[in-house]
Amino acid sequence: SLRSRKGGSVSAGAAKMGSVVAEGAQKSISIAGLRAAARHTPGLLRIPPKLQSAIAAFLEDYSTHELKQSTFRLSERMRKAKRVAAGEEEEEGDLLRFSQEEQFLPKAPSFMFQRRSHFRSNRFSKYRELDTAAYVAARMPAVYSAVHRVFQEVSRRLPDFKPSCVMDYGSGPGTSMWALCEVWPESIQHAHLVEPSQCMSYARRNLLQGLKDVLLDVSSFVSLEAFVRKIRPRDRCHNLVIASYALGELNTDEDRIAVVRQLWGLTEDILGELVKQFRK
Repeated sequence: SLRSRKGGSVSAGAAKMGSVVAEGAQKSISIAGLRAAARHTPGLLRIPPKLQSAIAAFLEDYSTHELKQSTFRLSERMRKAKRVAAGEEEEEGDLLRFSQEEQFLPKAPSFMFQRRSHFRSNRFSKYRELDTAAYVAARMPAVYSAVHRVFQEVSRRLPDFKPSCVMDYGSGPGTSMWALCEVWPESIQHAHLVEPSQCMSYARRNLLQGLKDVLLDVSSFVSLEAFVRKIRPRDRCHNLVIASYALGELNTDEDRIAVVRQLWGLTEDILGELVKQFRK
């Protein structure tokens, strides 16, 4: 449970997050699934109290009903997107419908600096406000756990590795930054975050206030093209490049290969080393 900032009671945001996650869990968890997960899990990971508080505070302005409905719609769109990507069904129109106000927002530029390739399909080029809130409530804790597990493994295998400059491609609400600062709390000097969605970027700015004493130099970009325009060549290399679930939102395998090649070119240490070992 999460105590409120005033003490005593559980905050409304925490209760909503728990309600949304619990309802989804009831539909997706089975005894067999839990046993299978236990065989591959070293232990239970609790998200940091600071992150719990940040999520709860961010969700306080949304009702439980809004979050439940938005989480259901977002999950359905993601499942359909997977079926479309697998060729199991054809896409019919835009799976994410935007509010009248958001339709007048300028379109985010291509997330890549290859003209014919785009970071996200029309389904995910922008998350609406409620889509973003649903993601923060229902998916952010799980994504944090997955990313944290990967970082822990890197730290275990390479104990001398201390990333100082990182890029988070498709940063969303900043989930990977929280895991990064938990595993390497004092090593990050520069962070380059690439995210085209204005709503996601707004959520990230709010949520990362809890890390303002750790992440001292954070730069945000709406695309890799914008990153290349603003950052000098000598400053474009990173010890660690993250693409947490971002590749799954690309349109085609060609796009994914193009993105990975470009991210490879921006990586000095971990990505290049691990991929080379994997190839061998």
